[in-house]
Amino acid sequence: MTSLPRHLIALGLALALAGGARAAHAPGGIDHDEALRLRQAGTIVPFATVLESALGRYPDGRLLETRLQRDHDALIYDVELLTADGRVRTLRIDARDGRILGDEHERDR
Repeated sequence: MTSLPRHLIALGLALALAGGARAAHAPGGIDHDEALRLRQAGTIVPFATVLESALGRYPDGRLLETRLQRDHDALIYDVELLTADGRVRTLRIDARDGRILGDEHERDR
């Protein structure tokens, strides 16, 4: 994968942390303090890896929102991107290894 510019990584982290409080109140949501503990323990990959996976699939995509949550025993990032053709896509990415598990278009839901 290609290296991401620092400003994209910083933006992604800011969005992830901003959404953390909201996600913590959602069923299965993980707040930013718990996400930091999981990252420091090596349980989840760095957010840069998650962002690289998402932008690897949609190189011209713009990050809209991210949420880290528990889905049964899995830790999942939901990453919303606005694609170059104006569609909103939600990628489900395994937080433990950065693998894309699902890819939905706004109308697919």
